[in-house]
Amino acid sequence: MLPADDAHVELYEGDLRIDTFRSSGPGGQHRNKADTAVRIVHEPTGLQSTCDMSRSQARNKAMAKEALLSRLAHRLRQQQAAKIAQLVGQRVPAEFGSQIRSYVLSPGQLVVDHRTGYKAANARAVLDGDLSALREAWHLWRLKHRRLNSVHAFPTTEPKA
Repeated sequence: MLPADDAHVELYEGDLRIDTFRSSGPGGQHRNKADTAVRIVHEPTGLQSTCDMSRSQARNKAMAKEALLSRLAHRLRQQQAAKIAQLVGQRVPAEFGSQIRSYVLSPGQLVVDHRTGYKAANARAVLDGDLSALREAWHLWRLKHRRLNSVHAFPTTEPKA
């Protein structure tokens, strides 16, 4: 897990359930006599962290809190990445054949919009900012595309006699 320095996560004592218990494993002088192991559960998320590495309950509690904070920060980063991915949508790789328009300036002048099939013979005007014809072609293409999708989405069937 990454450290929680870059994510702003705060732990409120009221959200934490702290359990102490005896450590498991081979016995030692104080190992099985004192409740030194610590489990911290973050109630709102259900995430938990357990530590029984030290013989000191305070040290185990501090290490368990640190691990829990790191897990909460990791979860926060995942949620933010999912939200960004949902907003951005599917990305199309920038490679040959995925362009929207082609501009040919030599030997002749031509602008081709590959989505709509519209061709403009005056490439210089398009490059100077006259996009009204391309915009109109795109709106007509989108309208036609929506109609085709709506026809295929709800096919009508004739009643059988």
